[in-house]
Amino acid sequence: MNILKYILTTVLLLVTHTIFAATITVTNNGNSNAGSLRQAIFDATAGDTINFAADYIITLNNELVIDKDLTIDGGKNNIAISGNNSVRIFNIFMGTVNLNYLTIKKGKVFDDGGGIVNGGNLTIKNSTILNNSAMMNGGGIYSMGMLQIIDSTFANNSASNFGGGLYDMSSSAAISNSTFSGNIASSAGGIYAMTSFPLMNTIIANSTGSDCFGISSGDNFNTLIEDGSCDPTISDDPKL
Repeated sequence: MNILKYILTTVLLLVTHTIFAATITVTNNGNSNAGSLRQAIFDATAGDTINFAADYIITLNNELVIDKDLTIDGGKNNIAISGNNSVRIFNIFMGTVNLNYLTIKKGKVFDDGGGIVNGGNLTIKNSTILNNSAMMNGGGIYSMGMLQIIDSTFANNSASNFGGGLYDMSSSAAISNSTFSGNIASSAGGIYAMTSFPLMNTIIANSTGSDCFGISSGDNFNTLIEDGSCDPTISDDPKL
């Protein structure tokens, strides 16, 4: 009886969550105030989706903080979010977050995570992480939480220490069908992993400070790593 009650309660909560999930549309490229991405994030409740009314380049004055379940979807619009080489783009404090069809560029910090710092459960799809920088680790992304990267590109990101494209501290990451090119760090310009995670159908090339560190051969599937680091399944010049 208790099991049945638990199941019914869980189903009711899921249905209620679905019914009340909303879509919020960004209607301008402002840093804040009505119609802006920042205001949409503030107004959203857990499970909501944010989309965009048109093509926008959004230039930030300070980082965007996310602390709830949220999807930000550029869709068919060309959406670029810029830190203007002065601030980080996203600080994902908690929550299950989906970033789709976005360009995240020119984030800059004096610590970790120039483009994104992730402490939640983050999925990035069909997006570009471009020209972000960190004075410490993780020029593109510094991740302490769960991370999935799918069909995305990391290019020309830099970190003074480790992980120009990505620095991952967890064992809960996975990357598929993605490209890391031209990223820079003192070590592991492409990807620095504290614990190995799966790389599938991915290219890591043209890095400064080696392409990769910390990913074992058993976790590489149809992956090309140009300089042969991280025991790739293929090692060659990808002609990017």
